Amino acid sequence: KSHHPRAVEAAIKYFLVQATASALLLFSSMINAWSSGQWDITQMTNPTP
Repeated sequence: KSHHPRAVEAAIKYFLVQATASALLLFSSMINAWSSGQWDITQMTNPTP
């Protein structure tokens, strides 16, 4: 069964957007952990500007 090209395009676009968002969230949490030394965002004692 052949899929419609628009459906394939939408699926690829959705996958790429979600993968980019996940990578950005992971990258920002890693930067937060490296700069503050802890994983918890709400309990930061010395927030960096």
